[in-house]
Amino acid sequence: TEISTLSLHDALPIFDCMVKDAESKKFEAVILYTIDRFARNRFDAAYYKAKLKDCGVKVYYAKQDLGDGPEAILIESMMEGYAEYYSASLSRAVRAGQEENALHCKSNGQLPYGLTVAENRDIIPKPDEAQLVRRAFEMYALGSSAKQISDQLNAEGYRLRTGRKFQGQTIMTWFRNKRYKGTYTYGKYKQTEGAIPAIIDDKLWERVQLRLAESARCRPKYKAKEIYLLSPKIFCGCCGSAMYGESGTSRNGKLHTYYKCIAQKKHRAVCNKRTERK
Repeated sequence: TEISTLSLHDALPIFDCMVKDAESKKFEAVILYTIDRFARNRFDAAYYKAKLKDCGVKVYYAKQDLGDGPEAILIESMMEGYAEYYSASLSRAVRAGQEENALHCKSNGQLPYGLTVAENRDIIPKPDEAQLVRRAFEMYALGSSAKQISDQLNAEGYRLRTGRKFQGQTIMTWFRNKRYKGTYTYGKYKQTEGAIPAIIDDKLWERVQLRLAESARCRPKYKAKEIYLLSPKIFCGCCGSAMYGESGTSRNGKLHTYYKCIAQKKHRAVCNKRTERK
């Protein structure tokens, strides 16, 4: 099987299949382009090469003939160490480059729908996509659901960059993305207001955020076959989050229905609120 630029160990489950076939004595040798194509680190390389050796399978390298003498063991070990060092060094350099880009509010990779990168790596709106993002925000602020918005865009023939149809969940991620209102974000802590040309103005952004907050507080009244009339109406006295209906079966098979704090359920906050019987 051709594995392109992936190492064998990265190309799971193909790699696992190869190991199983080696145990079944289906082949006698594995040929790699170079030493660093076998595994990500020296431990994995040593472990799986030993496993192949136990199965009577030899490992050859197309560009690196190490020979069969005892010195080949030392040379192979040194080259594997250098390959791991190079990978770690490259990773560090990439991270440093990303942090430098973040310092100057430059693009650090894939951008969301509606934004693109300029020649100087500045993040700028992509006009044809940006107008759809703005339209989605406006529709949601006026009361349309994310599914209704995605259905409308799909019906008009619009598609994502991949050619796939819009989904309601995709639209919902837009409403949380601060880059649309001009905020540059990197990781959990780097946020710079006004560093990107805004697609959504502050008033529209706030209207959408208010509706999202209201939707989060008003959970569905119905869960399975049970009716929880108080779901949109009661909130946790400890942390203020919405209480929603839930049920469970005891050891004797009896069904228990109750209300529970959603923040406690999803570990979004430290909350000691006990459940309330329905």
